[in-house]
Amino acid sequence: MKDERMDIASQSATRCLFRLINGNVSVKYEIMGETITVHHAAPGDWLIEPGFCISALHPFAISEGVSTLLEVPASDLADSLVHEPDFASAWCKEIGMQMARAQRRSERLNCHKAVQRVTHYLLTESTGNCGELVLPYPKNVWASHLGMAPETLSRTLSEMISSGRLEELHGKRYRLLPAQLT
Repeated sequence: MKDERMDIASQSATRCLFRLINGNVSVKYEIMGETITVHHAAPGDWLIEPGFCISALHPFAISEGVSTLLEVPASDLADSLVHEPDFASAWCKEIGMQMARAQRRSERLNCHKAVQRVTHYLLTESTGNCGELVLPYPKNVWASHLGMAPETLSRTLSEMISSGRLEELHGKRYRLLPAQLT
């Protein structure tokens, strides 16, 4: 799937789920002529048709680059959860990690200031919460993940760099400076 719009409203949540193998996918709705992003899926995330019980909303998924999705029939998943304890345990762990990422996204979107959202993202999404990471997608996608316009993100990054709170390194890598880690 590459930069294609996939209509997931036609996929019943009781019929199948999708697992994102690689890439990034955003689930969106159109409400009153405006497109709203409701979920950003990362590799390992599971997607179901988010509007299956609200048919007035027409969700669709957009790949943020080259992505691979695995379609899993819901009946096969249910059977595996019942008959394969190791699989059921691994599934619970994956869903728990996905829920933790969703909680971090919710926390971040409740930050009122753009600088707080950027700081939160770098602290919570970096390996070991060290405040340094390589951005896996373009800045406009990052802005969407942060719930802000790309221009706002660019201004915020510039302000953080000029004030000594953030360092931009080679290869789309960002590092919070030590004062921000406390």
